[in-house]
Amino acid sequence: MSKSIHDLKLGQVLTIGDVTVRLEKKSGQLARLAIEAPSTTPVKLSKETNAHECIPIKEELTHG
Repeated sequence: MSKSIHDLKLGQVLTIGDVTVRLEKKSGQLARLAIEAPSTTPVKLSKETNAHECIPIKEELTHG
């Protein structure tokens, strides 16, 4: 499995295969995404991640 990191501005769209993801709203640490996907593509929200479980981007990029 590969990993790709993208920075989006409000209204920008990320396309992944047949799926489009649009950044609709950003407020603090909360982002609202609009996801359009075929009905056969499962879209689900993973468990809530606590801040201490996140890897800082600088550390992540230097080890990849």
